[in-house]
Order: sequence, then C-alpha cells, then structure tokens
Amino acid sequence: MSVSERDRWLCCPHPRSAARRNLVCFPCAAGGVGPYYQWGTDLPDQYQLWGVQMPGRDQRFRDPLVSDMAELVLGLLPALVACADRPLIFFGHSAGAYVAIEAARRLEREQGITVARLIVAGSNAPQTGAPLHYRLGELSDKLFLAEIRNLGGTPQQVLDHPELLALFLPVMRADIRLAENYRVPLHEPIAAPITALRGEDDWHTGEDAMRRWGELTRGDFQFRNVAGDHFFPYRSRRSLCEALDES
Repeated sequence: MSVSERDRWLCCPHPRSAARRNLVCFPCAAGGVGPYYQWGTDLPDQYQLWGVQMPGRDQRFRDPLVSDMAELVLGLLPALVACADRPLIFFGHSAGAYVAIEAARRLEREQGITVARLIVAGSNAPQTGAPLHYRLGELSDKLFLAEIRNLGGTPQQVLDHPELLALFLPVMRADIRLAENYRVPLHEPIAAPITALRGEDDWHTGEDAMRRWGELTRGDFQFRNVAGDHFFPYRSRRSLCEALDES
C-alpha cells in the first residue's frame, strides 16, 4: 500500500518518531478525527496516535458513505496492516467500537496480526442487540433528528443550521446503520485482550451489556466504570491513559 493510500484512511495528528506503539482510534457515529488533534501530549510518549478517517467526512468528505461493515473493513484493512510495524492498540468509541473489533478480528484471521489490546468506550457489546435497542437508523428524518438531539454530543450550531444539518444527518444515519446491522461472530472470539470503559453517567450503555465484551475475547478482559457521560473520552483522557498502562 502506498503512503498516500494509507493516509486516506488514517490521520496522524502528532507524529512521534520515537513511539513504540501505534494507537488507532475509531470514532463514534458521524465522528471525525478532529477530537484527536486535541489530545496533544496527553498520551504517553511511547504511543503514536492514528485517527481513522471514515468515508464522508474530514479529508474524505466527497467519498461515498458506507453502511456495510464488511465493505468498510475490507477497505480499511490494508491501512491497518501498514501500521503493524509497531504493536497495535485499538480504541473504539460508541459505534466505533464495533468497527474496531471487526477490524481486529479480520487482522487476526486474515493477516496473522493480533492487536495488543482493544479498548472500547461507551458501547454495549454488539451481541446484546442494536446499540440503542431499537432501529434508530430506520426512523424518518423528523424522528431521527429528534433522537439525535436527545442523545446529545452534536454541536448546537450543527443542529440549528439547515445546511450543516443536511450534510450531517446522512453521515450519522449511515454510521448508525453500520452498527445496528453488525453481527459479531460469537464463535470467533479474538485473541486480543479487551478493556471496556463505561461513563458512570452514560445512559446509552448498561454495565451488564458492556461486561459482555468479555465474551468476545480469548484473552484478558477488564471492565471499569469511570467518571463522565457518553462522551467522556473527549473530555478527559485519564481513563484511556490508565487503560493504555495495562497494554
């Protein structure tokens, strides 16, 4: 894979030539790589951070949206292989956790590459059912927007701006469908250890449903409640740094 093709899928906000591990971050639904630029020097020096650039946003604004997991991971996989020159740590937030585990599973099965640790945040285990327990992605635009407002996390300036909203809603809907339609192969647990982090004030997730991530690994599993709501990873990196210390 060429460097330019890798850079189409992965963004490196803060290059660190001396880093010993690659931390690949999979964003939440409709999320981009912007929040990772804010992480700056909060992460230990040994980690090189990479943000996954999903189709339809960031530098890939004009790329067609993808709501099929197999198609998405097929395109992403070569970029991840190119990053396997150092041990890989995957971090997936919300719907991004589903992309992260499927990418880890495919890397292991098809490339013989085992992720050093998968860290998931704010995401019920995929075998527990749709992330929000109903088919959010199939709602009408009016009801879909009402639910998005209720979920929080979307900037008010986007919700109040018709042109921005017209760009945002298709991206959000595609990502929600991606997660809701994903079926994890329960008979193929990954070798990578998993750490699950849940914000204590996150009403989108349940402790029991997040603990079931442990069913998806043959390795070590750890779960912890942490301070914050659904979007705690972007407001405090402390919990993530503690999980990285275990890797």
